[in-house]
Amino acid sequence: MDALFGSDQLCWLLTARKRPFGNGAEVPKKTLIEPAAWQLAIQEEIELLSVCADDILSSFAYYPSLLAMKDFHRTSFTDIEIEVPESPGIYEIYNLDNVPLKVGISVNLRRRLRQHRQSKQKYLSLRTGGDWSNPTDVRSTRSILTKHLYFSTVDGFNLELEADRQRYLVEHCYILFKVTESREVAREIEKRLEAEGRFRFTGRVQL
Repeated sequence: MDALFGSDQLCWLLTARKRPFGNGAEVPKKTLIEPAAWQLAIQEEIELLSVCADDILSSFAYYPSLLAMKDFHRTSFTDIEIEVPESPGIYEIYNLDNVPLKVGISVNLRRRLRQHRQSKQKYLSLRTGGDWSNPTDVRSTRSILTKHLYFSTVDGFNLELEADRQRYLVEHCYILFKVTESREVAREIEKRLEAEGRFRFTGRVQL
């Protein structure tokens, strides 16, 4: 694999879960996606690990959009301040099982992703006479991701609690982001991604 890619250009799909390569090399935390090289990477992976091609190719079900997109970068919620610029762009949030959770845009990626990570309870409000168990009664004034997580169930976490939402994002999720020329450019990409129907948290919260 090292012969095919530099240390910062390893095939993202095959390294997303940070498992070691055949030579035991550590998977980089932030990797530039190289769609044109994926076929070679898959073949190399098959030869190294004797994995069935069908099993590997089935992984692409989560990533149809990324096959045609370049310059997305991966980072963690702990490294937002270090790696994400204060620029317009688009982001995608995944859990460590590579399930797409949310796609979004912002004129300031760093600020927006920090808001998601904070997942502040104080920005969730209940309408008069409402019930906290009813999503239609709960309003999020800053991060819609906070509301989606609040009504989600994940083993080992009580996502009704701010601290557990923060811990879940830091320990069990990662971010792909791309800087764009403007919010309008990011929005065009976002619309295409939303149309694919891959992301779990879109629109109204469903129980």
